[in-house]
Amino acid sequence: MFSVFSKIGVNGIVGWVLAAIGCGVAALAYGDDGAVAFHVAGGPLDSVLLEIARQAHGVLSFDSVLATGRQAGPLDGTMTAAEAFARALAGTRLELATADDGTWTLRRTGGADMRSAGIVLPPIQVRARADDEFAEPRSAAAARVDLPLAETPQSVGVVNRAVLESQQAESVADALANVSGATPVYDESNANYGVGIRGYTAQAPLVDGMIVESADYPPLAGIERVEVVKGPATALAGGAPNGGIVNLVTKQPRFDRHATWQTTLSSRGRRESTVDLSDASHDGRLGYRFVASGNLNGRTYGGYDGQHGFFVAPSVRYRDADTDVTLRIERYRQRVPALPYSVGGDDGLPLPHTSLEPAGARDDHLGNDSLRAALSAEHALGGGWKARVRATWLNYESISHWYVPYAPLDTPGSVVLYGLHSVQRRHESLAAGELLRTFDTHGVSGTVLAGVEYWRLSSTSDIAPYAFAVQNLYAPHPLPSVATGPLARTSDSAMRQLSGYLQLEMLIADRVRVLASLRHTNALLDKSLSSPLQRNAVWSPNLAVSYAITPSVNVYANWLRGFRPSLDTVTWDGKLLQPTRTEQIEAGVKLSLFGDALTATAAAYRLRDDGRIIGDPAHPGFYARVPGERSRGVEFDVAGQVLKGLNVIGSLTLATSNSIANPDGSQMRAPGAPSRAGSLWMTYAFQGPPLRGWGVGGGVFFRSQRGAGLPGYVVPGDARIDAAMFYRAEKWAMQLGVKNVFNRRLYGSALYPNFIPVLPGRTFVLTTTLAFG
Repeated sequence: MFSVFSKIGVNGIVGWVLAAIGCGVAALAYGDDGAVAFHVAGGPLDSVLLEIARQAHGVLSFDSVLATGRQAGPLDGTMTAAEAFARALAGTRLELATADDGTWTLRRTGGADMRSAGIVLPPIQVRARADDEFAEPRSAAAARVDLPLAETPQSVGVVNRAVLESQQAESVADALANVSGATPVYDESNANYGVGIRGYTAQAPLVDGMIVESADYPPLAGIERVEVVKGPATALAGGAPNGGIVNLVTKQPRFDRHATWQTTLSSRGRRESTVDLSDASHDGRLGYRFVASGNLNGRTYGGYDGQHGFFVAPSVRYRDADTDVTLRIERYRQRVPALPYSVGGDDGLPLPHTSLEPAGARDDHLGNDSLRAALSAEHALGGGWKARVRATWLNYESISHWYVPYAPLDTPGSVVLYGLHSVQRRHESLAAGELLRTFDTHGVSGTVLAGVEYWRLSSTSDIAPYAFAVQNLYAPHPLPSVATGPLARTSDSAMRQLSGYLQLEMLIADRVRVLASLRHTNALLDKSLSSPLQRNAVWSPNLAVSYAITPSVNVYANWLRGFRPSLDTVTWDGKLLQPTRTEQIEAGVKLSLFGDALTATAAAYRLRDDGRIIGDPAHPGFYARVPGERSRGVEFDVAGQVLKGLNVIGSLTLATSNSIANPDGSQMRAPGAPSRAGSLWMTYAFQGPPLRGWGVGGGVFFRSQRGAGLPGYVVPGDARIDAAMFYRAEKWAMQLGVKNVFNRRLYGSALYPNFIPVLPGRTFVLTTTLAFG
C-alpha cells in the first residue's frame, strides 16, 4: 500500500528536522473543495500519484500491485485533487475511491464505493518517507528508467544522504563500506583511490548516469546518494568496468525554500563547512539549488600538510506539463595529502609498526582541479512518446606530487623511492539522445527505449625527471620537496566511443518484469604517441527477469555481457590485443517490507572474463594477454527502518576471486577483494520525553585478508567499530562521532605490495547543522 501524509507547514527545514518533529504526526485528508496549482513531472504512476497527494496536502493509500509498471504523464495547472488524480489515472482502468476515514485509495474501475460497503483500509504498508530513513525504494541506475529497486532484476547497492550524514562520511570510499562486494582500492595514485567491485577494479564513475572517465571521485558535498550497480556495465556506459560501476547521484534543484549550513571538525585536523540553498519561482516551474563547500585542514595523522580545497555547484531546473530541463555546473579544486603507508614484508604481510611520519616530503600531495557542466532534458511528445537528451562536458587536471615507494631493500624497513611530479590534463565530452515509448495494453506495460551516445576523451601527461632516494619506514628522515620540472610529454592521446542501444522494459500481468537490452559500441583510439590507430567494435546483449511472488517478495535472474576496451595495448611483436569480454550470471531474491521502509537483497553470482591484459614483464612498454579472472560469491544487503526511530544498513560478502599474475599462468587472489566482508550500522532516535531529540548510533565494518597484487602478498583482515551520539532540534542539530573506537591499526586494500596505506586511528568528529527559513 502507498500513502502520503500532509506536510506540517514548515518550509525550508532539512530532512533531519522533519524526522525529529514530524515522525508519527497524523495527516489530514484532502477533500474535493479548493483548487491547487499542481506541477508534477511525468513518470511511474505510483510516483506521480504520491506527488499529487503531497502537493495537495492529502492522504492516499493504495495496493502497490495496482500501480506497478504503469506510467503517467506530467501534470501542470490549477485544479482540485480529484481532477488531478483523474488525469493521472486516465486510461489505466483504475479509479479513486473514498475510505471510511475520508482518505483516498485506489481500486480497479467498477468496484463498489468503499464508504457504502463499509470497507476500512488495511494498515498502511508504504507511506511518505522521512528524510532520515536509510532505505531508498527507487532508482534508474541499472535500467535507465525509474524502477522500484525491489523489482529491478539486478543487484544495486544504495547509500543515501541519511546514511552518509549519520556516519559523518568524508568520501565516497566511506560510503562503499556499506555495500556488499565493493571496496576502495589504492595504488600509486595514492589518495586518489579506485573502487573494486566483485573482484574487478572500476576507476571511473557515472555521475547522474553519465560516464566520467577523467575524474577521480568528487567531494561528498554535492552528492545525494551513492549507487553501486553490480555486474558488467556496458549497457550503461559502453566499454565499462567488468565487475560493476558506481553511480553518483548529485543534489538536484528543489522547488521549496531550503537553507542549511553545516560545519565539521575532527580531532585529526578536519575543518569543513558546507552551505546548501534552494528556492523556486512563484509559479513553481523554476527551481534552483546552490551547494558550496570548503575545507582547510590541519596536518594529517601521517604528518603531511593538510587537505584544502573548495567545491561549488549551482544548478537550475525548469519543468512544466511537457518539458523538464536541468542544467548543473560543478567546480572543485582540492589538494589531498599523501597517505602514510607500509610495504609488504618477507612474510607477505605489511611491515608492522612503521612510523606515521612522512616517508617523503611533508608537502607530498595529489591535486585535482575539475570543471564540469551537465545538461539533462526531456520532452513529452504525446501518445506515450518522449524525447530525452543528456550531455556533459569536463575539463580536468590532476597532479601527482610525492615520493613513490619503488622497491624494498635488504635492511628491514628500507625502501627505494622515486620523486614523482606528473601533470595530467583531460578534456571529456558526452552527448546522448534517446526516444522512449511507454505502452500499456492487454496486461502488459512498459517502456521501449532507443538511443545513441557519443563520448570523447583527449588527454596529455607530462612528467618531471625522477629523483631517487632511500628511506627507512621505521625511522624516516625528512626529504626535500619533489622537483616540479622541467616537464616532458609522455602521453598524448584521444579516444572516441560511438554507441547505439535498444532497451525493452516491460511488466507482464503485474508480476513478471523483463529488462532486455542490446548495445553496439565502437571504441576508437584516434591518436597516441606509442600506438597506431586502434578500434574495438563490440555487440553486448543483456537479459534480466524478475518475478513477484508477493507484492513484498521478488526473485530475479540476469545474464549480462560486457567488455573492456583494449585500446593502446600492443604486444612486443606488434599485434593489437582484442578487448576483454565479460559474462555474469546472477540470481537472487529481493524483499520490500513495511511499505518500502525496509529493503533487502540476497544475490548469488558468477562473473568471468576471457582474458586479462597486463604489462609484459619480459618486454617493458608492451602488453600481454593472460587467462581471465574468475569471481563468484553470495552477497546480502539490507537497509531501512526496522522499528520507529530505529534505522539500519548492513551488508555481507562471501566470495572468491582469482586472477592470473604472470604470463606463466600462476594464480593469485584478485587484489583488493576480500573473501569475507561485512558491515552493520544502526541509529536510534528516542521517541518520547524526556529524551526526544536525542539519539545514538554505532556499527562495525570488517574485512578478511585480501590479496595485494603479487603472489604471496596480502593485506591482513581487520574490523573497525564506530559510534555516534546526536541531538536534533527544530532549527539545528549536532552529532559527535567516534571512528575506529578501539584505535586499531587498519590498512587499505592495495593493488601492489609496495604501497599499503595505513588508515586513520581513533578520530573524534563533531558535526553541527543549522537550518534557516
